[in-house]
Amino acid sequence: MQVIKILLVEVESIIAMDLARRLRALGYEVMDVVSSGEEAVEKARKNQPDVVLMDIRLSGPMDGVQAAKAIRSEADVPVIYVTSYADTATIQRAKEAEPYGYIIKPFEKRNLLTSIELALYKHRMEKKLGEKQLALEISEMNLKRFSREILSIREEEKKKLSRDLHDELGTMVVALTSGLSLAEEDINKGKVQHGLKMLRKTKAQLRDFVKKLKTIAIDLRPPDLDVLGLPTVLNTYFAKITEQAKLDITFEMDIDEKKIGEDIATVLYRVSQEAFTNIVKYANAGKVKVRLFMDNGEIKFIISDDGKGFKTDKMNVKEARLNIGLLGMQERVESLGGKFELLTKPGQGTTISIVLPLKI
Repeated sequence: MQVIKILLVEVESIIAMDLARRLRALGYEVMDVVSSGEEAVEKARKNQPDVVLMDIRLSGPMDGVQAAKAIRSEADVPVIYVTSYADTATIQRAKEAEPYGYIIKPFEKRNLLTSIELALYKHRMEKKLGEKQLALEISEMNLKRFSREILSIREEEKKKLSRDLHDELGTMVVALTSGLSLAEEDINKGKVQHGLKMLRKTKAQLRDFVKKLKTIAIDLRPPDLDVLGLPTVLNTYFAKITEQAKLDITFEMDIDEKKIGEDIATVLYRVSQEAFTNIVKYANAGKVKVRLFMDNGEIKFIISDDGKGFKTDKMNVKEARLNIGLLGMQERVESLGGKFELLTKPGQGTTISIVLPLKI
């Protein structure tokens, strides 16, 4: 057990000797005895005692109250006042330094022990509270930063959708309208073959238009998710990714798909989209294993890749963007009362593990 070190600040040498003797008898270590405020501040700063017992009435330019303020500011050491002055004015002034207790002369063993232990306990609790408060403030700062990033990303997604609708689909609609108009004009002029040729060209453009429209709709929400169910949609999606990105994807499922509600299906599909977007862009993976199963009445969804992994504490710009995607996944999962876990190390791939309650 660590011995508590005490700095004793007392003007009267006889009182100081008596107090030091009593403290040692209680098992404390009196690391030093000084008689001035300046010495007390210097010793506290240099030696870092656990507690300072401070006489309020010190001689010299710095009294006990001033010394206690300086020690609290510079050394963060709890100060207990030792005084024979218990008048209201003295106590009121002493409060300015926010002491951790008072010991009134003459000393009592029980009073000494209780005051010191309470001061130590209070100081420990304040430090813990300060650390938690700091952690909370950092978390809030990170949350605000991530929220801004998410809003920015969502705004970019809206802009992309707007460009898709306005630029690509808008251009295609103009081309379709022009093609039909030209075909109609040719037929009216008796140029039937040329008009039919234009109609065939317009028909091909119409097929491209429908294909593009379906792609945009699927990105927003795949209609087959409600009709065919999550497993079928995921199989189709993984087949598409396999073809486009040359990934070896294994999908294992051991669950009654009737038990997968609409909200859960949507979340797992969106998580799959975000996860595979990250894998294709950042992971440099060759194989990905996906598992969807029931365990102890919960739905579990695990995506593991054999890619390069990454450090979660120090991220470059690309990995920071990846982190935003991970945060989006986590928010989706936690909105349904689920748990999201990320396991990754450089060179050891990445695993995303999701647990969702069967009933939301």
